[in-house]
Amino acid sequence: MASYVVLEPAKNGKPRIKITVELGYDEETGKRIRKYKTVTLNSLTDRSIKKAITEFEIKVSQMDIEQITETITFAEFRQRWIDNYVRLDLSPATKSHYLRILNTGTFDRFDNIKMKKIKKFHIVEYFSEKKRKDGKI
Repeated sequence: MASYVVLEPAKNGKPRIKITVELGYDEETGKRIRKYKTVTLNSLTDRSIKKAITEFEIKVSQMDIEQITETITFAEFRQRWIDNYVRLDLSPATKSHYLRILNTGTFDRFDNIKMKKIKKFHIVEYFSEKKRKDGKI
């Protein structure tokens, strides 16, 4: 969620706003996570303000995803996905199915690898080895 505050005009007389984007709370400290940006606009219309806010929200969301995938392992990602998606939005039968698949050890090979390091090649290689091992080739 984003908000803005109108600031003093820039030296050239153009209007400025300060945009604040809320990203939730830090799990460890409990503090709010916020990103800020000061934007100089050509005019202070609702349309230009909404456009600036939307552009900043998109940029922040992309940065957030990139930062998460650079630092998070597959095991951490899997747990977050279970907590944020599987436990909240799915029917009981679908939840049960997903949890059974995710907790059988099928993907343990990837658990200690950072998300940004896992490539399509690794996944294809894994399933090829699994087919050979299970005798399905």
